[in-house]
Amino acid sequence: MGSSQPILKHVYLEGELVSLRPQSNSDAATLFPLVHKQAAVLDMLVWTGPNCMEDLEELYSLWRLRDESSPSSARDYFFVIRHRESGRPAGNCGVRFVEATAAGRERVGNIGYWLGEEFWGAGLMSEAVRLLVWLSFEHLAAASVEAKCLSVNMGSQRVLEKCGFLRDANYQQIAADHGPHSGVCELRFELTREEYLHGEKNGERFTPASAHVETYD
Repeated sequence: MGSSQPILKHVYLEGELVSLRPQSNSDAATLFPLVHKQAAVLDMLVWTGPNCMEDLEELYSLWRLRDESSPSSARDYFFVIRHRESGRPAGNCGVRFVEATAAGRERVGNIGYWLGEEFWGAGLMSEAVRLLVWLSFEHLAAASVEAKCLSVNMGSQRVLEKCGFLRDANYQQIAADHGPHSGVCELRFELTREEYLHGEKNGERFTPASAHVETYD
């Protein structure tokens, strides 16, 4: 883990149920109805959602696969989750590698995601998370991958456990001290590289149906 982390120029991942492609501003029009004032989705997130489509477009303008002005420092990878059967965008997901705040934390990927309610219960989110995990360990030299979710979000907890994540029993904090999630606890789940490789050895290896990952020369 001593070498510099790879910086990816382009990523396209495909599973059996979903595909992940880089986010663009034009996706806002399709995804806005799936999240705007959608209580079933937003009640499970700390994010309160966009007030208008312009808010979502502005957010997506910040969610670029790379920072074109300084690609050597790019650390965020955000994607549209596309439902393969219908061809429709179904939500967002991504992995971020933030600056180290403690020794040994410099290669921790933080994943986040949301999915439109009409796409729940079909295994789409589990596969999208597996694709992010595969990308993080196989192409981004992650030491571990973490995800945080609200204690009331049982669906997200099941997704993470299904994908091999373990809950951090030492981590629990209040998600917000005001607003709709006031007093609700936030939980942390983690999958280490060692656990990921152990799963591979036990025949639990996940590989995309198709993948195109391009790095900078």
